[in-house]
Amino acid sequence: MYNEKKVILIVDDDPTNRSVLAFPLKNRPEFEVIEASDGAQALAILNGKKADLILLDIHMPNMNGIEFLKARLQNPEIREIPVLMVSTDDTQKKEAEAYGANGYLVKPISPSKIYELISPYLS
Repeated sequence: MYNEKKVILIVDDDPTNRSVLAFPLKNRPEFEVIEASDGAQALAILNGKKADLILLDIHMPNMNGIEFLKARLQNPEIREIPVLMVSTDDTQKKEAEAYGANGYLVKPISPSKIYELISPYLS
């Protein structure tokens, strides 16, 4: 039986942070990893591509993570996609949760733990 790959969208303005999150997932055959450098680019990607999970930074130029969450709530096509916030500080955790974030991961995140941290959101 053929199983579709789970699509994970990683949204972070720092290419190194995206690589740290993406590397262990790209090595797993069950995942397709897509990257965006800010919330606006992520919305554009989601306009034409389905995602199963979004890993979202808060502090980004153009459209930050909170602004993305607000826009996501307005779009019935993407509002149900689980979003895990990934940030170096947790001062905006309650605000992110108020706008629909499903979880909050504090950087740095060990690459060996990424699958373990995201797997509950991919069922």
